[in-house]
Amino acid sequence: MEQKYSTGGARFWAAMIDGLVFLPFVIVEKHLFLSTENKVGFILWQIFCVILSCGYSVIMHTRYGQTLGKMVLKVKLVDVSEACPVTFQQAIMRDIVGIGITCVALVYFIISLQNTELITKNYDDFMSPWSFLWLLLELVTMLSNPKRRAIHDFIAHTVVVRISNESHDV
Repeated sequence: MEQKYSTGGARFWAAMIDGLVFLPFVIVEKHLFLSTENKVGFILWQIFCVILSCGYSVIMHTRYGQTLGKMVLKVKLVDVSEACPVTFQQAIMRDIVGIGITCVALVYFIISLQNTELITKNYDDFMSPWSFLWLLLELVTMLSNPKRRAIHDFIAHTVVVRISNESHDV
């Protein structure tokens, strides 16, 4: 395997850094929205957070080929040809399974709110097992091919590569 495809650790830590970007929203949710009776406000907040997190990934990958985490760890998402940047369509397709899981979980959560007076949890309780299964499938795929492409990379025809300080062009 070429060194430029050895991105597993960097991708993990990039995801952790990207998670920190959303930490303020988690804190706001915990302190303002959980243990409340304001179902409409909470649902709108959840929709906002879903749009924000999906938008962050799609827009950053389309515009820069990187999220903030990938920038810090010096890895970049490019077209599988490695000759051109990622398109908007590729960025959406790369996240389509995660977006689908999140949307189904959000609908499930909205329906389940009909049977409760006090909001004590969010849709993550439904989403977590499906997200974990998807993560396992992604890891197995990533570890079983020479370019370390995960399923979402195959779907979008993309690859994550290491970059040097000089080569931010692709």
